[in-house]
Amino acid sequence: MKLKIFRWVIVVVLIIGAFILGVEFQKFTHQEECLDVGKQTLAGSHRICVSKDNPS
Repeated sequence: MKLKIFRWVIVVVLIIGAFILGVEFQKFTHQEECLDVGKQTLAGSHRICVSKDNPS
């Protein structure tokens, strides 16, 4: 019984780790450039972000 629970814990940890690794890899390979629309002090000011691929 404990072995089955331990296996599920390992599977969940591996899935979460793979997800985090994928997010970090995406951040590393893509660079976002953001432009401010309006002033930061105004409520409702939004940023426009454009994704650029880093040259490999």
